[in-house]
Parts: sequence; C-alpha cells; structure tokens
Amino acid sequence: MAKSAIGISILTNGNRLGYLQSCLSSFFSNCAYRPLVVSVFDNGSTDDTALWLSRHPDIYGVKWRVESVKEDIGCAAGTNKSIE
Repeated sequence: MAKSAIGISILTNGNRLGYLQSCLSSFFSNCAYRPLVVSVFDNGSTDDTALWLSRHPDIYGVKWRVESVKEDIGCAAGTNKSIE
C-alpha cells in the first residue's frame, strides 16, 4: 500500500526570504517523512522571495505548489490562498 503524502502550507509576506529559507531548511532537516507536499503562497513580497520560490530546491519526495502575487492581498485572503 502506498504512503499518503502529508502537506505543509506556508504563507509568507513582508520580505522575509531569510526566515522562509531557515524555516524550510529546519523542516527538511528534521522531517524524514516522504512524500511531502509543500504549498507556499508569497503574498506580495518585493525581495527575491518569488524568484527563490520559482527555483525551489529539488528535494527527493517533495512536491512543491508555489504561487506569488505582486501586491499584498491581506492576511485572511493570503491564508486562504496558501491552503487552496
């Protein structure tokens, strides 16, 4: 029987690429479970977050779902988009 994928959902906004990278690095270092689905919604960051996410790291057993918008759409809407 195949294992079911588990997922994490992340909402990032306000130019926090370093925090996002640290968070994901720690998560992948401490979670051996695979397969994983990582869903990231970049809510209007103006740093290199969208670029970094478009070149997300290739990690065995990890499927990425990434979406970015150019302007902050607000906390509630951003949270909803991150879990869609």
